[in-house]
Amino acid sequence: MVIGRSDDHAGCISEEGSLESQITGPRVFILSDFRTFCDALALALAQASVTVVGASDTPITAAAIAELGPDVLLLDIATFAGLSNAIALRQLLPDLRIIAISVAEVEDEIIACAKAGVAGFVSRRETTQDLVTAIHSVLRGEFVCSRRIAALMFTRLAAMSAGRSEVASDNGRGELPSANGGLTQREQEIISLLCDGLSNKEIARKLQIQNTTVKNHIHSILSKMHMKRRAEVAARFHASGPAPNMDVVPPN
Repeated sequence: MVIGRSDDHAGCISEEGSLESQITGPRVFILSDFRTFCDALALALAQASVTVVGASDTPITAAAIAELGPDVLLLDIATFAGLSNAIALRQLLPDLRIIAISVAEVEDEIIACAKAGVAGFVSRRETTQDLVTAIHSVLRGEFVCSRRIAALMFTRLAAMSAGRSEVASDNGRGELPSANGGLTQREQEIISLLCDGLSNKEIARKLQIQNTTVKNHIHSILSKMHMKRRAEVAARFHASGPAPNMDVVPPN
């Protein structure tokens, strides 16, 4: 289901249940593969003077979302290509603010979101009013997250900074090797399993993480290594093994 511009639908859900209403307040698009969640959230936001210009529980292109001109994307990162959509949308709409909704406070997922340009996080414990507040906050240029998420991000930044200082000291020039863009330990684990021929589901089972988390990691790996297909990653590492000067971000 896609709510938005089409032959049958335009505007956003109103109190009467139609999709025609006056455009007022922040313009928001909801992307989640849980249809009931999409519908309920759209109705709740409409009551809070937030204009839902579209919502989708099926795969949709970044261009189709961009055509609706949202100010904010509410993104369930477990949905479809999740973070890939976020990155593509920010290229089409540089001023777009992205809020990750129903997010689990898991380090790997939080860091992946941050790298994709997410401007705010609303956890599963927070209310609709918390979400409305977050929408207005990110539009003012503020970054919104819980104290736990802030702690996770600052801890990772500190670890990255320490690692870079060591490399700068080693090469004596204050420069960092470009290598493969700073693969994390988890990403290296996934590469190893990928090279063994495991599917995303098998990797998720092996590492005891969600399948969507594996997909997000693989997208990050491809981006850092400037590759388009996972087969290219496997071919490279089968041929030569990991590069010895790889800039690895240490885990916490």
